[in-house]
Amino acid sequence: MSADETGLHGRGQNARELGADRESGKGSRQGMKEGPETGRSRAARAKLIEETTYRLTDLFTIVSARIELLNDRVSPPCREELSAIRKTLLHGIDQ
Repeated sequence: MSADETGLHGRGQNARELGADRESGKGSRQGMKEGPETGRSRAARAKLIEETTYRLTDLFTIVSARIELLNDRVSPPCREELSAIRKTLLHGIDQ
């Protein structure tokens, strides 16, 4: 029996083969079929992202409106800072 038949020298070779399989897409998620559970989890994740986005947009709108209200009541140096904050906020929403 040779060393290759017993697997003594085959360990490194198997590791190289596995690495090649990963690079070619074999043995990764790329080749796996999606089941109904995967579709449900993706749909749930998409819904959570959508709801979170709406909440954040609502919060940004509230902060922007409050800054506008405060602009009339604060001293000029604070107005400049509040205007800069509001401008940054609105710029971030637009992108």
